[in-house]
Amino acid sequence: MTTKNLLDNPFFLFIFCITAILVNTIFSAYFLMITFSGFIFLMFYVALKNKYYYSLIVVIMTFTILEYNMGLKMFTLSIISMFLYVFIIPLVSRFNFFNKNNKYVNITIFYAVLYLTWGINTSFSEILYFTLLINLLVDAFLLGVLL
Repeated sequence: MTTKNLLDNPFFLFIFCITAILVNTIFSAYFLMITFSGFIFLMFYVALKNKYYYSLIVVIMTFTILEYNMGLKMFTLSIISMFLYVFIIPLVSRFNFFNKNNKYVNITIFYAVLYLTWGINTSFSEILYFTLLINLLVDAFLLGVLL
C-alpha cells in the first residue's frame, strides 16, 4: 500500500505544472533555467507507478512545453524520465541505504542525465553545470518543504 502525499493529488499536480510552465516561460528570457523539472520528474514517476494516466498526460505536456522553452528536442525529458523509471531507479532502489532519501537520489540522477543529454546536444559548460546545480538545489528544497 502506498502512502498518500501531494504527488498523488491531481489538483496539486495540475496547479504545480501550470506554475512551472509560467515560471519557466517568464524566466527563460533572462536565464537558462529548467526550474522544477526534477520535481515534475517525481510526478512522472508517481503517476506511472500508480497508473494515474491522466496525470501522466499533464506531466508529459508540461515537459514538452518546458523543452520547447529551453530549446531541447521534443520528448527529451519524457524519454529521460522513462529511461530512469525502467532501468536506473530499480537498480538504485536495491540499495538499502538509499531508502530514506530515495527521492533526493532520483532527482540528482535525473539532473545528471539531463546534464549529459543537454551537454551532448549543445556543449558542456560551467554555466550549464551551475544552472542545473541551482535547479537541483531548488527542487531538493521544494521536495523537503512540500513532501
